[in-house]
Amino acid sequence: MSCCPSGSLPYATSPTDYEPKGEIIKLGLNDLPLYVVGPAEAEASVIVLPEVFGWSGRLKGICDSFAKEGYYVVLPDCHRGDTANGKPDIAGWVARTPWDPIVKQDFEAITAHIASVSASTKKIGAVGFCWGAWAGCKAAAEGVGEAERRLERLERSDSKSRIPPSYITNNRTLVASLLAAPG
Repeated sequence: MSCCPSGSLPYATSPTDYEPKGEIIKLGLNDLPLYVVGPAEAEASVIVLPEVFGWSGRLKGICDSFAKEGYYVVLPDCHRGDTANGKPDIAGWVARTPWDPIVKQDFEAITAHIASVSASTKKIGAVGFCWGAWAGCKAAAEGVGEAERRLERLERSDSKSRIPPSYITNNRTLVASLLAAPG
């Protein structure tokens, strides 16, 4: 079952032989799972926000590609291991993870984590897929995490900030465009 409109491209699966390069850690009082990868000394970090199907598919590979380009990358699991797979009411399932208090606190913890791990990070960009596009835009609009690091505001409503993983062909260009705003 999919929450995407009919005619959308299919879910992007990961190659069966792919071995992720990062590690999974737990963050904060709510045990937020994070997939982290990349150099701690990176000048820019990227938060990759998943769709409603969690970490399956190619998201860890996308994170690894960003890290290979020199970014410190964080992929949170704001749904704590649960996914929309097999749920008859996806909208109801999504509503169980509201912005406040859950997702907002997760973003605050993520930006604080980036600040503590990567002292040289000057910018934080966000790339969201499906549900993650909403979460990233909401965080940018509310300025979450600005006390620790400035979460770049995604003021353009171009499709680069809300594309399915299968459309990404040049991660460096995508991230560079998200981080290009004056800081």
